Amino acid sequence: MVAVQKLTPDFRLFVNGNNVTEKVKTHFYKLIFNDRSGDVSDELMIEFSGDFIRPVYSDILELWLGYKESALWHCGKFHVQTTEKDHLSDRTTLRASSADFSGKLKEVRHYSYENITIKELCSEIASRHSLSLKCDVDISLTHISQTGESDLSFLKRLSHNFNAVFSIKNETLIFLRQGSKEHSVEIKKSDCSYLKIKHANRKLYDSVTTTWQEASANKVSNVTAGNGGDEYLSQRPCQDSSMARERSDSLLKRLTGKTVTGRIRKRASQMFAGSILKLSGAGDDDGRYLVTESTYFLTEDGFNMDISVENTGEEGEA
Repeated sequence: MVAVQKLTPDFRLFVNGNNVTEKVKTHFYKLIFNDRSGDVSDELMIEFSGDFIRPVYSDILELWLGYKESALWHCGKFHVQTTEKDHLSDRTTLRASSADFSGKLKEVRHYSYENITIKELCSEIASRHSLSLKCDVDISLTHISQTGESDLSFLKRLSHNFNAVFSIKNETLIFLRQGSKEHSVEIKKSDCSYLKIKHANRKLYDSVTTTWQEASANKVSNVTAGNGGDEYLSQRPCQDSSMARERSDSLLKRLTGKTVTGRIRKRASQMFAGSILKLSGAGDDDGRYLVTESTYFLTEDGFNMDISVENTGEEGEA
């Protein structure tokens, strides 16, 4: 039997660039860090005991988590949103979010992009909001319109149409192929204190049809993925056949067959939303899963995490 390495949970916290870790540790009670993919902000909750001075709204927190016996990992920067003082229990609760989605990212825009790749498009949006970029989707588009959409909604639509994972973390726009091998973690059934995998059937469609406008011939054409039968009609027309094909193929994958989702609890380790989890020891449920949400719990009782996953729908080794 292999002995489990004993690890001591640890964290480091900066406020507005100043290291306040030691001061905070004397008042620390618990911490919950919720990391999610998509256009939802990551959230941080820290609870302090005793006479603790409240932070100010929009103070910038920077957090690292991990263990004393190994390197800490960077969780990101967070803007303080609320603080609450319970005067009877003598505890202060701080809540912060990772990105300000209420700013220019939500402003409605009207723009057309011509002869551009997804990566170039993401680069343009990232530059507009002073964000760094991490993108591995380099599909070429002849034309795509952003009509009455914010950059946030536009990126979310692109990620759905092209089977990508989109998020904004640590002042970086992340747009990666779903199932990308860049961030993958292997875990075994024996690593888990809770492990449930659920299989469910979607409503089945045999095909998906998307329309597109042929400007030169002034007519509307269709692109269909699949083999007739029960047909799903995409409600959003495309500007060219290649984009219509991509959308039909992407929608068919999402609307056909099984959904496989799961919930896992284990000792905390670095596993952010958007990572690929490779599960083994679970029989028929072994395989590759996309991490959609990771929630870290640091208390005096230990350092654990809950992980939400879904099947990536891709072949590959477990």
